[in-house]
This record gives sequence, C-alpha cells and structure tokens, in this order.
Amino acid sequence: MPYIVGISSGIFSIAKQTQEREGAIQYAGIARKVSGFPIMQGVTFAQIDLESIAEFMEPGLVESMKRVREQLGLSYGFHSESASFGGEFPYLDESIEDDYRRAHERVFRILQGAANIEAEYVLLHSSESTSFLLLGKDLQPTRLVDIWGRPMRDWLKSDEEYVKELMDWLVENYQKYIEQLGLPHLSATVSSIFSRKYEKLRFDKLKTQADITSEEEEKITEEAIREGLVEYVSSNDQEYGTERFAYFVVAKWMELRGDPLWKKIIDITIKYFAKLDNKEPREWLINRGINPDELVVENSRFYNDFRLWVPAVSARYIWGHFFPEKAPGGGSRYENMDFKKIIKEKKMPFILETPMSGTGIEEWTRMPNPLQMYYLVKEVNQEFPYMGLAIDLEHMIAGNINPDIVVDLLPEDAGKLVRVIHTGYPSPIMPAHIHIPIGSEQMWYLYYIYYKLRKKGFGKDGNMKYWLVFERGGPEEVRQSIEAIKIIVAFLEKETDPFDIKKHPEKYKQFYGVDFGQLASIERQQAIIREYSDEPLKGLLQVPEEEHGILGRAAVEKGKAEEWKKEKYR
Repeated sequence: MPYIVGISSGIFSIAKQTQEREGAIQYAGIARKVSGFPIMQGVTFAQIDLESIAEFMEPGLVESMKRVREQLGLSYGFHSESASFGGEFPYLDESIEDDYRRAHERVFRILQGAANIEAEYVLLHSSESTSFLLLGKDLQPTRLVDIWGRPMRDWLKSDEEYVKELMDWLVENYQKYIEQLGLPHLSATVSSIFSRKYEKLRFDKLKTQADITSEEEEKITEEAIREGLVEYVSSNDQEYGTERFAYFVVAKWMELRGDPLWKKIIDITIKYFAKLDNKEPREWLINRGINPDELVVENSRFYNDFRLWVPAVSARYIWGHFFPEKAPGGGSRYENMDFKKIIKEKKMPFILETPMSGTGIEEWTRMPNPLQMYYLVKEVNQEFPYMGLAIDLEHMIAGNINPDIVVDLLPEDAGKLVRVIHTGYPSPIMPAHIHIPIGSEQMWYLYYIYYKLRKKGFGKDGNMKYWLVFERGGPEEVRQSIEAIKIIVAFLEKETDPFDIKKHPEKYKQFYGVDFGQLASIERQQAIIREYSDEPLKGLLQVPEEEHGILGRAAVEKGKAEEWKKEKYR
C-alpha cells in the first residue's frame, strides 16, 4: 500500500513546559522520540521533529535506531529544524553570505545525520527567512552572494553573457531605479562609494595627461559606478535590507536570461491571485495598475507587489544549493557538500513543505504557495528525481492561501510530487495541531482536498511511498485522529466521491465512524453514556463513590489516575 499513516514525535522544548519532567523525557533525543509516544498510537511511522543538529550526537544512536527498525518495526522521517521549534535557523533562499553558508552546511549535516540512521525522508519548510516586506526594517551585512553561494562581487565582474548585460543595465539605470523602487539608502551608499571611486579614477587619469575629454569623462563615470556597485555588495558595512538589492539584481538577471522559473512562477502566482478575486489574469493586473506586458523589475508597480516575483528568486536560490557544480566557470565552495550525493545514495527524498508565516505577513513569506514550489520541484526532478512536496492545510489556510484554488491550479501530474501530507484539523490559527473528530466537517474537508490531489496522482505511483502524518499538539484524542486518517486513506484508495459521501451518509457509515469496533462507534458511545448516566448525582450520595472500577482503583492507588482516564477506552 503506497499510503503510510504516521504521527509526529513531539518536541522536547515544548513538552518540558507543559508536562512533568518525567513525561517530557520521552522527547529528549531522536531514539526516544520514535520509541516513546508514537509506538503506542497504532502506527508504524514516526516523523521526528528535529530541534537541533546536536541530536545526531546522541550516544549509541545508530544502534538504537537499528533496534527501532528491526525489533519494533518502525520507520521514520525527519522534519528539519524550524523557527517554529525555537532557535535561529537559516533558510536556503537567503542571499547574505554568512546566512547562505550556514544554511547549506547545516542542511548538509542534517542530511548526513538522517542518512546515517536510515531515515525515509528529510523535510524542510520552503522558506521562513525574513519576509521581503520587512527587510527594509533591519540592518544586514552587505556581503552578498549569487545563487550558488559565490561572492556577488565576483559574479558581477564575470564574463558570463547575461551578467555582463545585467551589469550594463545597472550602470545605466541604477540611480533611476534604485530611487524609484524604494531603496534610497542604497542610492545614498552607492553614490558615496561612486563619488570616492570617481575622484580617484579622475585623479589617476590627470596624473598622465593635462585634461580629460568628455568621452573619457563618460568612461570614468561608468567605471566608477561599476566599481561602486561591486564594492557595495562586498563590504562589511551594515545597511537596511541589503537582501532587497540581491533579490532585485538576481530578478533582473533571471528576466534577461529568460529563466524558466521566472516566467512559470510569476504566471502561476498571477493566476492564483486572479482566481482568488474571480478575475482573469490580465484584468487582475490592470486593476492593480500593472501593465501585463511589462512584468519587469523596473516597473515599480510590479516590483512593489513582491508576492508576484520574489518567490521566483527564492526558488532559484534554493535550486542553487542543489546544483553548485553548475556555477558558470566553477568556483562554488559547496561542490564538496553536495546534497544530491547523500540523497541519491540512500534514495531519501528531500521534501519542501508549505511554510509557516506570521500574523500581519500571512502570504508574504518568500515562497509561500505550493503552486510556486511545484515548479521548483519539477525543475530539480528533471535532473535529480528525489525532491517532493509536502502539503499542510493548516499552514496554507493560516497563511491566507486558499487550498481549493491551489489544488485546482496544480498541473495534472502534481499529485505524484506530493509525497507528504501533514494532516490535522484545518485551523486558520497556527500552530494549532488539533485532533480530527471522526465524521466531522473538518474530516470531510480534509478528504475532499486529498481526493482532488489523488485525482492528480497523489498515491498512484506504486513505486513510491506517500506519507500522511498527523502532527499532534498533545496526547489528547490522538487515537481518534489516527483512526480518522486511516478512514480517509481507505476511501482515497476506493476514490469515493466526497460529495457522494456528504449526500448519502447512510451509504458511508464507515466514514462517519459508526461501524462496530471503531472509536466513534455507536456501541462505544452507548457504553460511555451508561457509565456516566449517574454523573448528576456525584457528590450527593452518602455511599462511597466508585468512580474508577476495579482496575482503575489500582491505577489511582499508584498515582496513575489521569493516565487511566486517557487510556481505558483505547
């Protein structure tokens, strides 16, 4: 069966705040995260929530995980580090030199650690780096890199065809567009550097000749601007939002070279927002004051609607981490830390998940939409077929993204690329990770979305595994959620129309959990009603109350009353 039902392990940093320390100990380390809580929940797969790469240093980890696989029959994958787990984690779409390096090295070590203990996959949020919208508020180093992590100064000075064209364009237009596009600090800084360069070049020229012709003056000016831009992207100074300049430059380069990610991601993003507003794409652009025939970064209205083009640049930076050997002329320091080699050797998919965002910047993460991620995954897989998508409806809805429209716009083969689904009550507030009530409207909605993905190939490739993972928020009602997912899987495999389920509930009693033996069965509900039928009299009777029963009394005497209440119906 291609569908594998699993559960997330839980996070020690959160558990220790909400539980007795003895209870939280089951989350302290990778081996405990798998063999502790998940093994008791009726699943054979656990998604390990990695809180630190230091977890791979756990003593005896390789032997412990071998026992987990061979003796307990469990498999597992990794949810990589995330800002939502706490800490400062770099992402693969950052263009500051130190951040790019830290992100690459850290993901490489995570891949090594996961491969070393035979993990099924490694999953990473596509982008939770600082929103492009907020970059102008923060000081950043101006030491920038290209998409392969090489110093941007070297890239801008290179003889690559489109870089030379880019540099010519920058020299001619930098002052005009930098001011127009809301980067006045950059304009002032580069102008200062330019003035210094200009005076030096002019002084050096006058050392050998009495006067400077107008033609020579023009050349000096041009050279000063070139040198000024190169110095700007390689200094140790702090400026506000320097990544905006990196993204602006890479965006123009992608546009000039006809980069497929540039066109495809912009097109699908426009289609998404147009459909959200019930308009045609051209009409939607015109209503926003954007000329549909001038989707270029110097078009200020297009540039200022960052949601349209920033995801394309984000995708190309992520792509660069996977193909350091493709840097023109070589020179990428990351060829010796090739993600592909580890992934291919272990056939361990690398999964990009819908990111978490925050209140006030819901859809403003750099690459928030699975439609955008699809085209990155598709391009990577043309040469390296080991990348997949993870869909998380909670992340999408809370990120102000409409899952219906996303799934409708996904190309017909997209479902095959969806390798992981993080499932749970589809809440607009995150991180909620609420349980799934069996037979509820929420369960039906989950099935409805997954059914549409199934129609586009999700779970249909018999040579691949597809995981549905319940990301839990706490121990309550976990079993019910697992049972709900198993019901969803059973109906997915039969491809039962979701609207038929809703229209004829009497035909689909299993979906609503009323078959004998299920957690929400009529028999179970009747047993609970009988047990609590005298509840209104509790505390009023003179005879001793027998609340816990024979087995429960032993649990109470041992101080395990709460555990008994939670487990007695499972």
